[in-house]
Amino acid sequence: MNLTLDEIEKIPFVFIVGRGRSGTTLLQNILDANENVLMPIESRLIIYLKQKYFKKEKWTKSDILTFIEDIYLDKEFKKYWKIKKGLLREQFLSIPIKKINFNLLCKIIYLNYESPYKKSQIELLGDKNPTYSIFVKDLLEVFPDAKFIHLIRDYRDNVLSNVNVIKTESIPIAAHGWVAYNQEIEKVKEKNPTQFLTIKYEDLVISPDEIAKKICNFLTLDYHPEMLQFNKVIEKKLESKTFESTKEMTDFHPNLIKPINTNQIKKWETAFTKKEVQLIEFIAGDFGKKYGYEKTQPKSTSTRLKIKAFSSLIRHMINYKIITLYYKLPQKLRELMSSFSKFIFKTFKYTNYFNSADFRYDESNNK
Repeated sequence: MNLTLDEIEKIPFVFIVGRGRSGTTLLQNILDANENVLMPIESRLIIYLKQKYFKKEKWTKSDILTFIEDIYLDKEFKKYWKIKKGLLREQFLSIPIKKINFNLLCKIIYLNYESPYKKSQIELLGDKNPTYSIFVKDLLEVFPDAKFIHLIRDYRDNVLSNVNVIKTESIPIAAHGWVAYNQEIEKVKEKNPTQFLTIKYEDLVISPDEIAKKICNFLTLDYHPEMLQFNKVIEKKLESKTFESTKEMTDFHPNLIKPINTNQIKKWETAFTKKEVQLIEFIAGDFGKKYGYEKTQPKSTSTRLKIKAFSSLIRHMINYKIITLYYKLPQKLRELMSSFSKFIFKTFKYTNYFNSADFRYDESNNK
């Protein structure tokens, strides 16, 4: 890291937000393939640490050492980022204590991430995590000048992808999730319109060159055609087995080793039954019109449909509250909750929205 503290402080941030399975990992790799951008594999680092450290004004050496330990409590960070504690300790302790703040420490952590793509001068740091979609206000608190790319995908394809990959989600719960996450982003976007760029997944894969240029223009970056050839770099890394995290990522997102294509568009048309489409459109169709996604089924007044939609909304709201409450709690209480959830998961194999994602990392480590 050959940057001064002043240079680090001036590096801007961009966040990719959107409902999970909307192409956010695809866009993350396109941007990370730009030699002037560093966009690590997703973690929940900023939101995970914000509650405890963001408002801290006077730091001590003890605070710094505790902060470093707390970083590694985020399972995704620990598993994928591969940054050694000793390196962070050395860098953090070399900073004049009066200069230390949460914003600066976060940027230094990101700058230590080893991307699979070649880098020159870093002009932009970034992150993507679907969970961040419901914490955009918090991200703006930490990085007031940050920019956001809001990625939208046809809600029917999004629901299909979620129920196929995330086994704990049902069709109606996934539909409610698509609405809730995008609504939350829209609330903040309305108040900060110049800091947001809305992109449709379908446009990205149909016209990748055009959309990538549009994104680079929004982020004040030079566009490089190699950004769209990220899959070739990933293939080489897989062949050489030099990046363990690359294999982990492609196991979960196998399409990353393929050229950008339109194969995932409108798969819902043959995957869902007419009744399933009717249920999805009943839940998400009205909001979907905002982005140009038209319904295919006539509006239903079926009591059965209304009951299914309402009961799944309750279950979705419980999941949603678990996530938002978890990150707002003091860290000690979060650690206690995680330990309890882990015990329940290992003993009874009980999963919920939170621990099914969190503990799959432990499971993979034990194989």
